[in-house]
Order: sequence, then structure tokens, then C-alpha cells
Amino acid sequence: MSEIISVVGAGGKTTFIEDCAQNLSKFNDVLISTTTKMRLPKLRKYDYLIMNRENFEIYKEYFLKNNILKSQNYLEEFILLKNRLHYFNKKYIFKNIKFAKICIISQKKVNFHKKNGYIYYFLSEILIGKSNKKFAHITDEQLELFKDKFEYIFLESDGAKGKSLKFPKTYEPVISKYTTKTIAIFDINMIGKQIKDNIYNEEEFVKNIVSDNFENEEKIISIEHIYKLITIKNGLFKNSKGEKILCINKLKSDYNVYNKFKKMLEATAIQIVIKKMK
Repeated sequence: MSEIISVVGAGGKTTFIEDCAQNLSKFNDVLISTTTKMRLPKLRKYDYLIMNRENFEIYKEYFLKNNILKSQNYLEEFILLKNRLHYFNKKYIFKNIKFAKICIISQKKVNFHKKNGYIYYFLSEILIGKSNKKFAHITDEQLELFKDKFEYIFLESDGAKGKSLKFPKTYEPVISKYTTKTIAIFDINMIGKQIKDNIYNEEEFVKNIVSDNFENEEKIISIEHIYKLITIKNGLFKNSKGEKILCINKLKSDYNVYNKFKKMLEATAIQIVIKKMK
């Protein structure tokens, strides 16, 4: 049975997932997907993609358009790619052309019993427009196909439209029923920033998090605001399942704020991890 981890919040979800996958794939197979929408993965971020025939044709066009100039060998290698496709539950799996490691492949399926692990992305539906280059959600029915084949499955389960802090809308986040851990991320550098224009779903943030006399307050994000966002029912851990983990992202050298959060959350069941700014 997989460890199925839903990642919510704002301010670095995708990077957090990719970094975790890189570390875990040294010894385990890791699958990445989304229950909402997620940007198409960059070449160095995966070993294999899993998709159906129709999406392969869409991705092929996108891949050639966006990567052909990076290497003279890409076009030739991509033409040969169709000969290296293999079935997995009627889905295609193919290797990352430039950066994939060597592994054992049978004619019909990838051998999942290896000493070393790999990173897989499941692209349920590819959505490419003028401004969006994303793939759409995995369903729980599709997740059934994978949950016993991978040691770890990461699901990006929230969206924030590029903002570094958010208050969930009524339909957010989308948490799979198979989730074993929920990791909520927030960018610690948002403390001290202006509320206006820095928060996704700003109106509901003010309504639910900030006091009634907001018009008379200094309109900046405080540690008390974040604490309330973390702990209220419809806040950062809304709809969460399994173990709750708070990731304080982009931490610099000052641990004072982290220590305050640790003390404030002592009475809760929420664990805290930190991710330092690179």
C-alpha cells in the first residue's frame, strides 16, 4: 500500500513535491499527479510519464515545440520514442528522453521491483493553451490502478494562481479518499507583507481570519493570522485526511518565527517540518 500524500496551501507546492520525489526516488518508486491542475513537468523532474494515446499526441507536439532547440538529438530520439512505448493498464509509459536512467523493461509493463526507484508522472488529461501548459486531475478510480504499485504517491491537491498564501474557496482543496498524509504549505516570508494583492481568495481571508475592526488595523499579515489560518476548520487543513503536517517553506536563517509556531501548535496534532530557502 502506498503512502499517498496530498499537498495543499500555497507558496511552493510543486517545488516541494519535486524535491521530495527526487530524494525518495533514490530507493523508491514515486508517482506524482494532481487532483486539480498542475503544470506540465520539466524534463529533469521525471523518469517516466504515464498517459493515454490521445494525450501522447498532444504532448508530442508540445514537447517538440518547446524542446527541439535544446538538443540536436531530440528530434531523432523523439521519432524513435514510439518504438519504446509500453503498456501499463492500457496507459502508455515512456522514458524521459534525455535524462532517464537505465532500467529493466518488459514488453508489456515496467518492472516495479527494482533496487533503485524512479519518478513517474500520471497525466490524466493534457491542457495546453496560450497561457496554460498543465495537466488535469487524477480520479480515485484511476488512483486505484497505482496505489499498490508505488511506495509514494504525491498529489498536488490545491491551487493558488501564483499567490504565496491562500484561503480555500468552497470547492477547495480536492483531497483523495486514499490520502494517508496531508501536507499544508505556506511561505513564511508572507508574514509582514500587505494583505492586499498577496493572498488568493483575499476577501474570504479577511472575512474569516482578520478581526471585525480590520479597517482600523494595520493591514499586514501577522503570525496570529497564519496561526488562525492553520487551525480553523475551513482553513489551510480543510478537508484534510490522515496525518497533518505543516511545512514552513522558504525559511531563512532566522528561526524565531518557526519557534513561535512550534510553541503555538504544541496543543494540536499538527507536525511541523521546515524547508529552507535555497
